[in-house]
Amino acid sequence: MTAEEIKALLKLELHPVEGGWYRRTYTSESNVELERGMRAQATAIYYLLEEETFSEMHRVASDEIFHFYLGDPVEMLLLHPSGHSVLLTLGRD
Repeated sequence: MTAEEIKALLKLELHPVEGGWYRRTYTSESNVELERGMRAQATAIYYLLEEETFSEMHRVASDEIFHFYLGDPVEMLLLHPSGHSVLLTLGRD
């Protein structure tokens, strides 16, 4: 499948801040108070990056779970408050 076919099939839209294409598929009914205000306790999204694109660096205040379905591997840089960093590769294997 092409990226265009996947975007159409999953009804993905451009992410307004971070880049890439996404669609929220689940939002919990319960909320939690975070530094940035009241948020859903849990959400789930489909997310697609195309060649030559990236997800803008952003702070994550909640747990995130990633499922890799197909395509090229993606590198994810994690910067911890301690200054420690980890470079993860999401992909096959």
